[in-house]
Amino acid sequence: MKTNKFALLNLILAAVFVIGTSILPAAPAMALPGSPLTNSGFEEGIADGAPVNWTVDSVADAVKVADTESASEFPIYGEMNVASVVPYRDELMLRIGAPKNISEKQEPGDNTVSQQFTPNSSSLKLSFRLFSWENRGNDVVRIDLKPAGSPNAPPVGSISFTDPDPSDGSVNIATDSRLIPTVNSGKTILWEVSIGLPRRGDYLDTGWIEAEISGLTPGQDLVLSYTVGGTKNSSFATWGYFDNVNTPPVARFHYEPTPALEGGRLKFIDESYDPDEPEDTIVSWQWIMYGPLERGTYLTADNSTRYLHDNRDNPWNAQNPVYIPSDQGTYVVQLTVTDTRGESTTVTGGDVAIDGTPVPELVVLSTPPKVNALSVEVHEGDKAVLFGRFLDHGWLDTHKAAWEIPGIASGDIPTILREDLSPFTNSGSITGIIDWQTLENAIGPGASLPSSINAKLRVWEVSGGSENVTADFTVKVIPANSDEHEENSNDIQGAPELPSNWIYSSYLNPQGDFDLFEIKRPDDSSLAGGSEVLVTLKDVPSDYDLILLARFPDEGAAADFDMSDFDMSDFDMSDFDMSDFDMSD
Repeated sequence: MKTNKFALLNLILAAVFVIGTSILPAAPAMALPGSPLTNSGFEEGIADGAPVNWTVDSVADAVKVADTESASEFPIYGEMNVASVVPYRDELMLRIGAPKNISEKQEPGDNTVSQQFTPNSSSLKLSFRLFSWENRGNDVVRIDLKPAGSPNAPPVGSISFTDPDPSDGSVNIATDSRLIPTVNSGKTILWEVSIGLPRRGDYLDTGWIEAEISGLTPGQDLVLSYTVGGTKNSSFATWGYFDNVNTPPVARFHYEPTPALEGGRLKFIDESYDPDEPEDTIVSWQWIMYGPLERGTYLTADNSTRYLHDNRDNPWNAQNPVYIPSDQGTYVVQLTVTDTRGESTTVTGGDVAIDGTPVPELVVLSTPPKVNALSVEVHEGDKAVLFGRFLDHGWLDTHKAAWEIPGIASGDIPTILREDLSPFTNSGSITGIIDWQTLENAIGPGASLPSSINAKLRVWEVSGGSENVTADFTVKVIPANSDEHEENSNDIQGAPELPSNWIYSSYLNPQGDFDLFEIKRPDDSSLAGGSEVLVTLKDVPSDYDLILLARFPDEGAAADFDMSDFDMSDFDMSDFDMSDFDMSD
């Protein structure tokens, strides 16, 4: 007869076989209360020893861990034409009862094991293989599942059977006339049959059978038990083997940081595990992510939904992939993990893992743009040219802007907004022009100069998601031909101080003139070491040179300004897996 391996599958339940009456496990042999079924494949411990983490409730003949058993050890298998009994899964299994020759009697009584556990799934799988000689209803086999602490309560769940390999001569548990359901089966006991072999010399070998107990409530404390025994007299022997099927892996994950922000580095952290570890482990990860809906386009020509990101045709296979979301919205994230036995489990963000752990949904929040506007000096009679910039980590966001200047309607300021829409960061520029007549009306005709107007630049996302962001700036009107910044002595010690974030006006004579300025922070404080300075010249009548000095000449030559201590080597990108970063969106 062909033998198959059997495994006990329970998403996080563990199964225990009981012989005879269901008895609560004794405290020293039980797994810890509230824990899932442990050692479901009996791989812990040694052959011929007691099952670890299981309670041996009663022993008439034998309850012991076994490896492959053959006719050389038990000659009865030769008479049954069974070369050997191989564990259904892995290296070890549990034998309840003892293989006896046809002329041998078994000890009357039950052989029973049990374990209290707390399932984290609605179903539990296990396997068994039964042998019997010439029994005429005297022996029983029992699989029972009861609420912990209530041995007399009705059984929990329902049981069904599968023959994993019908070609090996295995019996149909539900219809085989030699397996006779007792009056208790399905009522006070989950499943109980007596063995009925009508003729002398008959024997029973069920082959490996898989059983599934369904209808369980995760989190409920249960006791699972298996029993094989002679309940009436010392009749011919019945014995059985029990093993694991496979407990599927549990898929779980979270992401960091929270909250997730568009344009921010997002790392998915795998929390999956296999309840059968270390015998079985997770060997592959597959991440699928799609969303949010593409703005303005919901269906393609073939009526499929369009998403800004969709990697279903090219999933990520890293255990902890990294992603930078380009836009705010809700993303569907699915993780599928597969164990060494080829069984897979999938979980979707926003759902609950099979062990009852909530898995967070990925909702990416909008990040408001950073906005800046340059204050500007305007000579009397000239137009004012306004300039601002914004930076938005949501690089698919589009924006609008408005200049808000007291006394001037926003529509009277021609405005141009340019967006870069560059990956990782969307930067843009905003320009506006105020003609002199409009500006004069705002400050008041005949106003004494210089005169300043406090104004704002307002930027907001067209796509929504962030509030309006404003930047304050000043429009300063100065007299025509003003030389207030001119330093006549050309002495660096007397150089005028210019706070940054301004557009200044300065007069340069056609030849031989130079102007010196000390650049300060916008709050008029000195620049800190390592500061970066950007200076541009506009509207110059001739070719001029612009020189930036990092320190005063009397403090050392310019050659002493050393950039070698600016080191990028400590910026480590090694954990950012670019293969997982999809730029297709």
